[in-house]
Amino acid sequence: MTRNIESGMATNRVESLTDGVYAIAMTILILNLRVPAVPGHPRALLRALAGLQLQFFDFFISFFLLAIFWIIHHRQFHYFARADNNLLWINLFSLAFVVLIPFTTSLNGEYRNMTLSAVIFELNIAALGLLKYIQWTYATSNHRLVDPSLSQEVIENGKKLNLVNPLVAFLAIGVAFVAPNYSTMTFMLIPIIVGRLKKQNLKSV
Repeated sequence: MTRNIESGMATNRVESLTDGVYAIAMTILILNLRVPAVPGHPRALLRALAGLQLQFFDFFISFFLLAIFWIIHHRQFHYFARADNNLLWINLFSLAFVVLIPFTTSLNGEYRNMTLSAVIFELNIAALGLLKYIQWTYATSNHRLVDPSLSQEVIENGKKLNLVNPLVAFLAIGVAFVAPNYSTMTFMLIPIIVGRLKKQNLKSV
């Protein structure tokens, strides 16, 4: 069923645009990896591929984070009964930070030993996480864009879950000032934290 919104668009159009942007950003990440030029010998190729292990890690951590944010977006819009211009702009701002992730991933990989490059990447993730939190809070405040029957428990649990990503990003920024090479590994805490929250009977949003 098509759901109308103030601007004349429908929420499915917003979801389609978002899906497309995420798909492109996730695909572009692979462009940071280059096929090594080596003599035609299996051992030389294996050594060259082993030398790309950090670039592969960068690819997978950024792909993993984009996947998490896409899932968050999908789950949030499952609850949204309608939208308005403010929600559209919040979503568009979040997409700007999605598009930035391939660049900040590449920057962090190129200047791996620099705190600044790590912090820029982690600020990118923090900003995207905060915008997802803002989007959920805005839409659910006084049941502005969600069904009136949506329980306050689901709304509050959604806020807690949406804070996980930005808080872990700020933790990663702290790690970057001590060990910039390893700061992005901090994001591996996300599924652990979310899993523990779910064990506390928080409904996923």
